[in-house]
Amino acid sequence: TGGAERTYSFQFVSQPVTITNVEPITENMYVPLGTSVEQLPLQHRVWALLSSEVWTWMEVDWDAGTYNASSVNNSGYLLKGFPKLSEQLTNPQGLYVEQYVIVEEPLTEIYVDPEAASGGNGTEAQPFNTLEAARDYVRLQIPNMGSNIYVYLRGGEYHLTETFELTQADSGKNGYNVIWQAYEDETPVITSAQTITGWAVDEEATEEKGVTVYSAPVPEGTDFRQLWINGVQANIASDNANDARIKLYLNGQEVASANGYNQDLNYIFDFTSLSLKVTSVDAPYSSFAQWRNLEDIDVVIPATWAKSYVNLSGVAADGTLQYQGWNGLYGRTVSRWRTGVFSLRNAYELMDMLGEWYLDKTENRVYYIPRDGEDMSTAEVVYGTLDQLVSGAGASSADRLSNVWFDGITFSYTSWLEPNEKHYISGQAGYMATFSDGRPVDNSLGEIGASLEFTHVSDLVFKNCTFTHLDSEAIRFNTTAKDVTITGCTFEDVAATAISSLNFSPSEHHPENPDDMMSGWNISYNIIHDVANIFTDCCAIRLGYVRDFVITHNTLYDLPYTGISVGWNWGTHDADNQTQAGYNEISNNLIYDYCHTQDDGGAIYLMSEMPGSVVTENYTYGKKDTNLQPPLYVEAGLAGV
Repeated sequence: TGGAERTYSFQFVSQPVTITNVEPITENMYVPLGTSVEQLPLQHRVWALLSSEVWTWMEVDWDAGTYNASSVNNSGYLLKGFPKLSEQLTNPQGLYVEQYVIVEEPLTEIYVDPEAASGGNGTEAQPFNTLEAARDYVRLQIPNMGSNIYVYLRGGEYHLTETFELTQADSGKNGYNVIWQAYEDETPVITSAQTITGWAVDEEATEEKGVTVYSAPVPEGTDFRQLWINGVQANIASDNANDARIKLYLNGQEVASANGYNQDLNYIFDFTSLSLKVTSVDAPYSSFAQWRNLEDIDVVIPATWAKSYVNLSGVAADGTLQYQGWNGLYGRTVSRWRTGVFSLRNAYELMDMLGEWYLDKTENRVYYIPRDGEDMSTAEVVYGTLDQLVSGAGASSADRLSNVWFDGITFSYTSWLEPNEKHYISGQAGYMATFSDGRPVDNSLGEIGASLEFTHVSDLVFKNCTFTHLDSEAIRFNTTAKDVTITGCTFEDVAATAISSLNFSPSEHHPENPDDMMSGWNISYNIIHDVANIFTDCCAIRLGYVRDFVITHNTLYDLPYTGISVGWNWGTHDADNQTQAGYNEISNNLIYDYCHTQDDGGAIYLMSEMPGSVVTENYTYGKKDTNLQPPLYVEAGLAGV
């Protein structure tokens, strides 16, 4: 204070603390015969009450007592867990927790029911009630598998609060599979859906908009980019077209808003020279300065084959709205920019159409204008809370997650929020520009989120599954995915690509070990429609450098861009040393009503060398764009087909 220096001395005195209580473990643990002590999924920590009247997590040491992994015991072996002590922490009463471990004959049929009580043992009479409990039980008997293990999921919703993870420890062994399967004719749904309730007419918004507006509170911190009403995607508040009240300026001059291409906008890298300005005199829309939550607004920038979502920031002195502080866009995105269809989205001020919604993250309130026939007193209003439902990964290509099936399961409702922070700057086919210090990195591609994602896998099967209401790619396979089968599945209402492979790095198109090549897939008899409905530059099926793939008898329709895309990089990786891609088959697919939003695509889009490949007996019609490219789009570098 007043510039004076003062010195303080502190003496810390350590005083012993005693444990006065421990929280008991109330559920028995069920394990298959042969489960060793080391394999038991025992709690590592327990709640303990200290003499200071504070509950805290305490690590424990377990005493196995008389536990015998090779002997069935339906009464349960008693294991004791003692809190770990120190010089300052004592346990004068010798308190401990008890865990009864019941050893049973291994189950080859395990049951899960989301409505079941906790503490089940996995039998049909006493099913587990979470996917994690079933997974942990299966892990214990995998080393001694002598037949397939079936995990039957009863119908109902399995609400996830975190991603369901599988590793190489969950692989089938000894030539057998772990099969996660719907129980008989029931429909299990793995979801992160969250319901919004408490809807009421918002009198202030209704008066302002001149149409009935409902609103409902949401918890603080709630965020989402998609909303569904009774299972139907609602529209985020947008101008929906080139709004005459909003003009685009380049270096202070208004850019003509005619449809088609504006040469002045080709290959613009300095977007600080672009701005938007409201020209209407109608309050409260006469100035962007009067709009709420400007940082949440996106400008939608469509190009010939791409669409980007760019976040905004503040208002300049002249009333124009500026882009955020980064400088530059991925050049190919801006090339041939169609200025006539740029738009704004996620602005309360633009919410004026039936079926439009707006989330005000400062008020923690969501607004919605119901569509005809919607009763908000009974409507189910849902958004996703997780960006990913299922993640599966092996440790490496030598230790993969393998021999796992999913049969008859529905995956629904996710929320991918990365564009809120990093923009979505598209290069092509859903690949994003990545940024460093606010600038895009040359030749660097980011990736849209994936609702299901797998890395270092083999012998995976998805059969008769449904992927719906997903705010990202439906399913993506990364490095060294081999022998994958996706058959009889339905993909609908997906924001981006339905089936995707991410394998474009040198280690993947020229792997040192040929066994690391993404190969041996079968994609057949699937129905894919209304996908890429947000990120419209994405393909329905997008594959990179692949080998021995069979894509056959699929039906694809209602697509904004390309149906099936195989290959990458326009042959540049083949120039000096041919990649190992090839011997693929694309046959007997029906593809129609495609390219209804983006141009320069095809029903089937091929690039780079892939010797020994065959494209035959596919039927396509209904190409919606005005581009002159044929349905079978043959790109630069294609050879060997």
